[in-house]
Amino acid sequence: MKHILYGDGIHDDYPAIQELLDSRLSEIALPVPEKNYLISKTLKLHGGQTLKLPRFAVIRLADHADCAMAEDDDFGTWKDNISIDGGIWDMNNANQAPNPGHYPDKYGMILRDKFREIGFSAARSKQLPDVYTGFC
Repeated sequence: MKHILYGDGIHDDYPAIQELLDSRLSEIALPVPEKNYLISKTLKLHGGQTLKLPRFAVIRLADHADCAMAEDDDFGTWKDNISIDGGIWDMNNANQAPNPGHYPDKYGMILRDKFREIGFSAARSKQLPDVYTGFC
């Protein structure tokens, strides 16, 4: 494995977890972390894949990551048999940007205005991926 899985709550575990997911194994089982897993980017799961975490293992979104915690690898295309099993998914909402559906982004636009501007189907495939909304 090229990247290190720390699980110490300090170092970014995203590269290591994503590397495991990109192996395309059908089941990725993470070990119990020393403290918690920390991710700075959206984990991309592939079709036919399960990500398993120990029951009480915490996976936390890094401060100011401002992204979704997990989604499929191609947001615009339906995938079958994607599963996340276990873990406590901490979105760390107090340290993320406000929901773009209710508050302007850095350009002063609210997400619903972007939908009107470029059309809902285009917005869904281009604007929602990797956006932190505060929802699972």
